Amino acid sequence: MKNQILLGLSLTSLLLPAGLLAAPAPQGGPVAHTTPPLVSPEPPKWEDRRVKGVFEASRMRQAMANLPAAASADEVEVALSEALPQVYRATKGDLPVIGELVAGLRKQPGAVEAMARQYRELPAEAIEQRLVVLGILGEMKRPDAVAQLREVIWAPLPPADSQAELLTERDFEEMVQAKAVQGLAYLETPQADAAVREVIERHEALHVRVSAIDAYMWNHGDSPKTAAELYRLLPAEMHLYVERPRFHSGMDRQEFNRRLRAWQRKWGSRPESPTSDLDHDGGVK
Repeated sequence: MKNQILLGLSLTSLLLPAGLLAAPAPQGGPVAHTTPPLVSPEPPKWEDRRVKGVFEASRMRQAMANLPAAASADEVEVALSEALPQVYRATKGDLPVIGELVAGLRKQPGAVEAMARQYRELPAEAIEQRLVVLGILGEMKRPDAVAQLREVIWAPLPPADSQAELLTERDFEEMVQAKAVQGLAYLETPQADAAVREVIERHEALHVRVSAIDAYMWNHGDSPKTAAELYRLLPAEMHLYVERPRFHSGMDRQEFNRRLRAWQRKWGSRPESPTSDLDHDGGVK
């Protein structure tokens, strides 16, 4: 079964979080490991958000209730201008209410275009809000979102700064693009799958490529058939990321450690850090 990009992934780690990022060790686990650069930086944590104000579910619900059954993109955009500020203030306890918003948007023909407009209006530095909008766009699971998500994924990245000690503008933009890749993989259509494979093969950022690999595997049930497909697609130096262990909510720690040791034995001195539960928390496999 598949992850829920908004309710499990976005709101708890990216609506926080894309993407397929940091990889903590299993709690209390005996396996020591390091965190390679490709799984950094971590997405912003829920508690780190700085949107002021109190979440008002009634205002968000009313904005959606005012929409006609088949609203235009313009009408949906007006509703979103009222609803999204409430989403930005939401906490984990508000997830069911946010789920109502997503369900309502999923039925609206103009919702994808309206969400895309909202995204484009956000300033580049509004990383958390951009991640929220991308999370909702992915969770809507609408095939017509492919073009919008690809627009984000293939936007030019800022130059890399190998001397920077803190997160750079490029780090944050890669985080955003990884989030969009997750939404694309969640669509599970032939067109979306082809678009994800293109990212896996051609994207300039290693972090985004690895995120795409993990999202593609996750949304295809981590099946041996999918792994074999990616092994054929990728150069040998990328093979270690195809079946990298992923610790997710509800997973047995000892079982995770067993998989991690097997992966380490197979790949020797390769990067040891597995993919985090940040991206798939709330998903059920």
